[in-house]
Amino acid sequence: MMQLLNYSVGSKYAILQQYNLKVILLGAFVGSVLFNRSLSVGILAIFIILWLFSSPLKEKVNILLAHKAVLLLPALFLLFTVSLLYSKHNGLPYLEKELLLLVLPIVIGSIHLSTGELKGILRVYTIACLLFTIVSFFEAYQFYNLPTEHFSIEHLPHQLSDRIHTPYLSLLLVLGNLSILLINNDRKHFYKTDLLLCLYFSVFLLILSSRTALFSNFILLVAYLYFKLAKQKKIGLYITFLVILVAAIGLSFKYYAHFQDRFTAIVSSGYGVSERITIYRASLSIIQEHPLTGVGIGDIQAELDRVYLSWGLPEHFLLFNPHNQYLHVTMAVGIVGLLLLLYLMLHPVFIAVRASKPMHVAFYLLFLIVFLTEVVLSRYWGVASFAFFYTIFTVYLMDQKQPIITTKEVISEAKV
Repeated sequence: MMQLLNYSVGSKYAILQQYNLKVILLGAFVGSVLFNRSLSVGILAIFIILWLFSSPLKEKVNILLAHKAVLLLPALFLLFTVSLLYSKHNGLPYLEKELLLLVLPIVIGSIHLSTGELKGILRVYTIACLLFTIVSFFEAYQFYNLPTEHFSIEHLPHQLSDRIHTPYLSLLLVLGNLSILLINNDRKHFYKTDLLLCLYFSVFLLILSSRTALFSNFILLVAYLYFKLAKQKKIGLYITFLVILVAAIGLSFKYYAHFQDRFTAIVSSGYGVSERITIYRASLSIIQEHPLTGVGIGDIQAELDRVYLSWGLPEHFLLFNPHNQYLHVTMAVGIVGLLLLLYLMLHPVFIAVRASKPMHVAFYLLFLIVFLTEVVLSRYWGVASFAFFYTIFTVYLMDQKQPIITTKEVISEAKV
């Protein structure tokens, strides 16, 4: 049967060979996560339909087994599903949010991704990020031109993230920067347009001032500059870029009130370290009561609220989730779930090191950091982006370690 997903858009031009239908649909899916959930689900449905007819089932199974590391995500989903058996509250709405942990690894894990195709997907995603930020600025412009409104730099970040919760929008833009760096990683010179786009996303992140995302973006850029410049013994240029990055952050803190407020708020009520510590203590107290099985995916918030009330905490604590993915998983399914989460995050790092792909480690390290401050798998933006990028990067790294030979390639070799 014809390989529908490998149909090339521009077969006459070498630069377009990477943009086959598979690449366009996958890039469009993860890019549309920024805009609309229904749109992204629709694009994924089209991809799955074409995927069903793209190759024999046996070949899909063989490739999936060769990419068995991605099956760690469905294993985590299975643990969440089992926890429904002992959840007192209805856990299906929570489980539905995490369904992509099951679907994406099985579908994308059963196909092969070349270097060109991976870069093509990342390119489509960066274009989607650019379009989304332009739309956000345009909608903010329309908002501030209402007769009842006036421009406020302090309010701008909230207006720009009106469609998506700020931490998740910031995370998606950091992934956009990571995509740009990976696209240019094998090049001697950075594409000028990509350099401008990376700077643009970084400025957008400064405007949003999400603390974890800013820290992650800073570490990402510093690490990339180290591998590209310091490793080439261009120490002076590396130090210059570092000074520019630090100066940009320092000037933002001094002259941009929202940026300053976000970081001084660490010690303020409702946002401070003491509140987070209290939330973590409440989470740990629940884990101590149910260390092996957890309380079930449906009972996490109810148990937290119970502890908040029993401790006589202010009302603003109610409905606060653990703000930590590791605590969230452990509360849901116990120590086994935590160990599985840590293993699925660290195992691909070793694969990347063995495949001599140090920059690809950045994705896993990024989420290891973000998991410390957000329950990423509690919202569609987080689940979709994490499950998608985890799968494509892990599939790609495993193909670099041990390339997959499809049935079609075997037939071609036999003819030769």
